[in-house]
Amino acid sequence: MVFRFMQSLFLASATAASDRFDEALIQAAIERVVDGTDARLRAVGDYRKKLRDSVVHAMDYVVTLVDSLPPSRPISKRRFSIDPHLRAFFVSPDHLQQTVSFSQGFRNYLRQGQGSADSALPDTVYAVLGMERCEKTVLGMALDGDIIQHSVPQITVSFSNHGVAFPASEEHDTRRELKKRAFDHLIKVALQELLTLRVQKRELERQRVLLRQKANTLKSGKPGLDSLMGSMPQNAQDFMALEERIQTIEKKLERVRADSGAIDHHLTKVRSVLAESEKYLRLEQATLHLDQMNHKVPDNTERPSNRVDFNEAVLEDGRKLVISFICYPRDEILMPPDPFEEARRFLL
Repeated sequence: MVFRFMQSLFLASATAASDRFDEALIQAAIERVVDGTDARLRAVGDYRKKLRDSVVHAMDYVVTLVDSLPPSRPISKRRFSIDPHLRAFFVSPDHLQQTVSFSQGFRNYLRQGQGSADSALPDTVYAVLGMERCEKTVLGMALDGDIIQHSVPQITVSFSNHGVAFPASEEHDTRRELKKRAFDHLIKVALQELLTLRVQKRELERQRVLLRQKANTLKSGKPGLDSLMGSMPQNAQDFMALEERIQTIEKKLERVRADSGAIDHHLTKVRSVLAESEKYLRLEQATLHLDQMNHKVPDNTERPSNRVDFNEAVLEDGRKLVISFICYPRDEILMPPDPFEEARRFLL
């Protein structure tokens, strides 16, 4: 059932959240959440019923989120000189071609088509382009009227860590795959919440052991070389402070043990993440005005610039990932180099 869920999730058209998904898909999604977080949740009575609303909310949220992304942007070496977005995203036309052609997603796609781009691939391949934006302040030159100014602070924008994923012959297939991965991301966040409970428990137990050892040392006599100083009294205040800290940790440990040990609490944690999907994954629209050197151009100047629009996915830890649907022409796809042919040419 989980496999069928991965193949058919998010095929439904947009209607009311409770009606847009087939009930069998909802149940499959619930099982996927349980498998991806804590299989022991199945021991909770009516776990499917308790998870259903939050799972439907998460499914509806990722569908709406991904459907809000604009249609695929045509990218190619031929378009590099006329599209300011491509000049901002990539260093050169060759960088664009190599990034797409040699991405792991495209290589897998080629292998599935028996490695023959001419016979297996459609005329246009759709995919998702992901990358990270970096902004850095540098000192450069600027033109103020007819005067060249030096050492002017400028913000340069670059895009790195490019990835191309989910290639397909139709855009809706790529879009559906991104929805499934976004749903899986929320499952991963819920799992991390459960793991955090366990880490907190282990850390509190470690602190308690160390503090107890230190308290026992103070209680038994003077620690270390202090035993050579007969006139120094034992520091009772230190001992009392340690005991208070130990008691505080004991109380925290009791709460964490109750949280991490109760399967009902695990289910509540998972429900909370899925019901508040907006906290862990969202989209932000960004608009930049860049010159030919990818320097930011202030809105109140007359310097020549190009407008670059894109969307960034904001993850639960604050990281941002630029996401764009793209379509790429088959005739620009580079086939992976043959390692045996490369070795043969090297030896000749």
